[in-house]
Amino acid sequence: MKIKMLIAVWSSLALAPGLAADYIASGKITKTGYVAARGGAPGNYDFRVTMAPEACPGTPWAYVNLSDPNYKAIVAALIAAQVSGKDITLHSDRAPNNWCEIVFVEVR
Repeated sequence: MKIKMLIAVWSSLALAPGLAADYIASGKITKTGYVAARGGAPGNYDFRVTMAPEACPGTPWAYVNLSDPNYKAIVAALIAAQVSGKDITLHSDRAPNNWCEIVFVEVR
């Protein structure tokens, strides 16, 4: 019974979104940026997060686009973390454009 439960827990963790990201960074958000329609939104790195330490190696920020189905929840969580000074763990993948796209966020 215990072995079956351990296998079930391990399987759910292994398949959880964002846990297999290219990069994982933990720290505080130092800056957020928003792109308006005139700046190219949607689809131009619409919400950007800069953090200390670096959110993604070699780039100043990681992003999530308005087209992401969880855009509102991700943005709300990140703004709340910034305003309250909470640490976050940001999971991101290197996109074909060489910037890092946010795939999973943890607020601590």
